[in-house]
Amino acid sequence: MKGVLAAILLLLPLAGRAAIERGCEPEYVDQVECNAFCTAAVGEFRTAVIFRDSKGRIIDWRWLTEDMKTQRLPDGFFLLTWDDFGVRFRAILVKRVSFTVSDYDVEMSERKHLPHEKRVKLRK
Repeated sequence: MKGVLAAILLLLPLAGRAAIERGCEPEYVDQVECNAFCTAAVGEFRTAVIFRDSKGRIIDWRWLTEDMKTQRLPDGFFLLTWDDFGVRFRAILVKRVSFTVSDYDVEMSERKHLPHEKRVKLRK
């Protein structure tokens, strides 16, 4: 599977080539949800990028940043790339991307069912 992912990245214009140039091995997740919600404490909208497995469980999340890029691939997948807090450059292949708006933080509410420390998480 690793070779297939690298081959897909070679076909991409900017985001895929940037991932290869930085030596980034892509990860795969089933679904990404971009959830915009209003924070009660600050009263402003924030957007969380939530990574889910095939059963819909949250495996990890990040705040949406300006450097996150999304690219639709010819085979129907999406590629998300970004610099993850200077720790590493990330490339994520995704089957489905959804956009939601809510009046609460979806990730925080789901911690009741699957605590943060028990999640699979993206690679370090």
